[in-house]
Amino acid sequence: QRDFLRTQLHDFGKFAASYFTKILDDPMRGTEGRRYLENRQLNKTTLKRFAVGAVPDGWSNLLDAAKEKGIQDNVLDASGLFKQSDSGRRYDFFRNRVIFPVSDLTGNIIAFGGRDLGDSPAKYINSPETPVYKKSRVLYGLNEAREALRKQQCALVVEGYFDLLRCFDVGIENVVATCGTALTPEQASLLRRYVPEAILVYDGDE
Repeated sequence: QRDFLRTQLHDFGKFAASYFTKILDDPMRGTEGRRYLENRQLNKTTLKRFAVGAVPDGWSNLLDAAKEKGIQDNVLDASGLFKQSDSGRRYDFFRNRVIFPVSDLTGNIIAFGGRDLGDSPAKYINSPETPVYKKSRVLYGLNEAREALRKQQCALVVEGYFDLLRCFDVGIENVVATCGTALTPEQASLLRRYVPEAILVYDGDE
């Protein structure tokens, strides 16, 4: 049952990522997301490579699409992409955000991050942990960076999605991001499979 649920969550992750990228490309619904990304001046090739998407404001954009697709309730609940009100009604976890899919080493979409497009006090939020996603064991961009890591024999470790995308944008691809966690022992062990050296390139916070 656990293996079957994991397979269903991988399938749903693929569906959700495709939905978010279609929203970004939509002439009307993706306007805010495209405007924000244009202001960040990222190459469209990089955005497509990492399947960056968007979702407009609203409580049930992804939920309605999932219901129309026939996704079962147990998968919706296990995905981490929905919350429940006190009355038990589901609503979307990500609203009015640019969306960053997070993949595992086989390319399965296992989680998402979202950058607010409005005035939310939470500028960035990330999927909660699920049966397929343990944040302490995942590095954003590792699947895309593996070849460059082996060639360079050194990893640059950055803090967030845009830090990594900016590096890829200019041809620096031996980069991974922690996204919401300090560097964990599990992440360090994961990196050690590919490189003998890692350089932390974190923001200069006090």
